[in-house]
Amino acid sequence: MDRNYLKYWKIAKYWAKHVHRLSEEDLETLLFIYKEPPFTKSTFGLYDNMNILKSAKLPRFLKKGLIYQYRKRTPRNGALYEISTVGSRICSDVYSILEGKKRVPILEKETLSNKIYNTTVKNITDDTGKLKV
Repeated sequence: MDRNYLKYWKIAKYWAKHVHRLSEEDLETLLFIYKEPPFTKSTFGLYDNMNILKSAKLPRFLKKGLIYQYRKRTPRNGALYEISTVGSRICSDVYSILEGKKRVPILEKETLSNKIYNTTVKNITDDTGKLKV
């Protein structure tokens, strides 16, 4: 196995959730739509239906700026949506951290969870702050 970076998923997930104030379901939904072409409300609902808590609602994603309306609804065609630059950057950063291409940031706010995260990051990164993939 030449790729073993999913073992760091928890670190990347914690970072993304903390820094971008996302729930786990929101992050997973973003990753689901990351490379999708413009999608409809029902396509968005495909993944949302798999979430038991159903917290990833389209209006909330629009309000947070994670997606935007690509095409307005017309009498002949439904509205289309696309992941925004902000949403795309979050996903790209998560993948870059997992692949060891991006430095894993140390979190500033001193909470117990952040202290545990920071200690773990220091133990699993090299001198440059990148994961030892």
